Amino acid sequence: MPPLVDDGEDARSSGTGLRGPPLGFGGVDADWITAVNVTATLAAVVAALVIAAVDRRAADRRAEEDRAAARREARMQHEFDLLVRLAELLVRGGSSDSQESDRMGSETAALLVALDGERRLPIAWATHVRGSLADAEARLRKQDPPDWLSGANEAILLLHRLARGYFDEETKRW
Repeated sequence: MPPLVDDGEDARSSGTGLRGPPLGFGGVDADWITAVNVTATLAAVVAALVIAAVDRRAADRRAEEDRAAARREARMQHEFDLLVRLAELLVRGGSSDSQESDRMGSETAALLVALDGERRLPIAWATHVRGSLADAEARLRKQDPPDWLSGANEAILLLHRLARGYFDEETKRW
């Protein structure tokens, strides 16, 4: 690069007062510098977008895992509450009041069904529930029980199907 020379003019009148090659990087054209800057900026923007997308997917995955863990925890807490209530009823052993005893027996049977007791609590099931749910379903189809008993049996059978599906699904997750 040739040295800058003072041409003698007043610096205020000509702008710089210096004459020489244009300022730059060893003669590199300013358009090329602008092009490189724009390209680098675009590359940085694309990289930032890609990183943001990857980060968002990872955050979504972590959030879904957290929600699944919360659902499992809530289900386990609910099952624990049912088991505590069933244990209270079983430990109490009954009541001298026949109506209270009937209520306790009904609640025990319902809790055993809700907890899939036929499969998971076979001793309590055999003690407190008459036969299997398959037998109850067959009896419901063969006989013509009173409406209140049909409704109760339908509710118990549906509860059993829901509980069985729930516990089968939970077993797959573990």
